[in-house]
Amino acid sequence: MKNWQITGFLAILIIGFLLISGCTSTSKSTPPQQIVYITVLVTPTPIIPPVTIPTIATIPTVVPPSTIIKYSGNSGWVKYTSYEDHFSIYKPSDWMVSPIDTSTVFGPNSAYMDKVVYVYSPNLKGFVMIYGVDFSDTIYSLYNDQDQTQISDVVYDAFVQGIKAGETDQIKITSLVKDSNQYQINGNPARRVSVYSHSGGEPLNGEFYMIAHGNSYYVEGYFAMTGSLQSDASTATNIMRTFTTI
Repeated sequence: MKNWQITGFLAILIIGFLLISGCTSTSKSTPPQQIVYITVLVTPTPIIPPVTIPTIATIPTVVPPSTIIKYSGNSGWVKYTSYEDHFSIYKPSDWMVSPIDTSTVFGPNSAYMDKVVYVYSPNLKGFVMIYGVDFSDTIYSLYNDQDQTQISDVVYDAFVQGIKAGETDQIKITSLVKDSNQYQINGNPARRVSVYSHSGGEPLNGEFYMIAHGNSYYVEGYFAMTGSLQSDASTATNIMRTFTTI
């Protein structure tokens, strides 16, 4: 494969950190004071029997079901595994894969996983980009529910806002359409956003996904260049839906 420069990439690092500050209190000593004894006449208070207050049942939080996607590609697709970042995808045999050290793309940052994986279309006019961020040992919130099966709206909204950063001179994003549905892609919580763009004057419709797993999340998106085809963008969406953690 020819050596060529990547002109656009997605850089989304969205997690709010909670700073917890503690308050300390001090007590001052008081000088001894004269003790005064006072006699108080107390009128007996009648005994009132306790009143039983009925218990109100707590209404459990209803978590809407996720849309289940279980997909491993079309007939003849081949598996690619990133052992460094612990995931696999399936792709057509004529789509090429190029993993690059994360520091080369984003610079040194301990939160990013080891590799950024590019999956190129046969005409080299577009690519799927996949990378992961590990938030172990940090304060973070990826989920809506206690069972940790759905990504929170707060994180999703910030993810959508960050997609605009992927715009380049070759491709212009015309609109982003949010998806209120929750997804499970091969067992992992996921959120989706539709991206409408123009590349070389041609309209393209693609998708981006955020996928959570344990203390990490992964970002997947299709980046087009001049000459990219809608068929490539559609195939890229199907590649992203084969994502599986290992």
